[in-house]
Amino acid sequence: GSMLVTDSYWQAAVLIDGWPDVWRPKDSRLYRVEWELAGELLVDDVGFRVLSIENGQISFNGEFIKLKGVALEDCAPKSSGRASGIADAVSIVNWVRELGCNFIDLLAGQPDEALIRACDRVGVLVSCGNDLGRKLDVSDGWSYGDTVERLEQLVVRDRSRASIISWNIARTSLSDDVWMHGLLDTVRHLDPHRLLSASVSSTPDDLTLFLDFCRSVITINATNLSRLFVFEGTPALLGSRGAETILGTEESQTALLRSFLELEAQLQSSVGVTIRILKDLSSKRHLRPSLEDGCGRRGMLSEGGVAKDSYRWLSRYNQRN
Repeated sequence: GSMLVTDSYWQAAVLIDGWPDVWRPKDSRLYRVEWELAGELLVDDVGFRVLSIENGQISFNGEFIKLKGVALEDCAPKSSGRASGIADAVSIVNWVRELGCNFIDLLAGQPDEALIRACDRVGVLVSCGNDLGRKLDVSDGWSYGDTVERLEQLVVRDRSRASIISWNIARTSLSDDVWMHGLLDTVRHLDPHRLLSASVSSTPDDLTLFLDFCRSVITINATNLSRLFVFEGTPALLGSRGAETILGTEESQTALLRSFLELEAQLQSSVGVTIRILKDLSSKRHLRPSLEDGCGRRGMLSEGGVAKDSYRWLSRYNQRN
């Protein structure tokens, strides 16, 4: 081993002889790294890869890759609690791979570390999202300092994970918020090696100039900006069967998903899709009797992890495409 000297940011450069095998989704090569700090032995598994945006597309180790994603709140596979531990992580990753997806779009702040490490091991790409889901109001007792602190915690813990390819700064369109550029600068300083995204409206604005790609629903007047297209979904109650035109049936959810993917396939500016959302979850905001009853039903899996028709359809679609 060798002694490392850190700079004022506690960073140190290491020269590696030769060129390591790169980490990629189909060959998730990890290297065991050991170092000693103040008498304590630290061990980690890391991967090496090169990531950039070229000609409006995501370049991964010099090859263009299209994201086939599914969005996930931080919830346990078989219950309404938070995901925790290796068993939950394995269940989630297995669902994603069964769907034929290569990408998890994490929505609710810092996820369980076991899930990120599981994605490192099996080669599933990840975007971690700052849990800013609405326009911030300082009258709520939430300050810019609070926001930066949570964002720093999110980035610093997982910025060495090979599977994480992007940080999502905001879940809803906040381009008019004066805080946004400060948040972007914070993440760029902490981690200049990953892509930045945020949800934006269909109209380009000043914020989009600082993003690697934007997130938006499909619109007729979509611009040439690189976009990750978001399927917002429609609720479906497990076991509710009927016509595609009837709200709440599994058929209606599948039909809307099919139309979305057919339209997205025709767009040139797409870096991929994220299907929102993988699994139903408890929510006090969803109260429609007989359909929601305190549970968001937009998931392709029920709250107990049982597959709906849309889950089976998407798995077949991704196998063909």
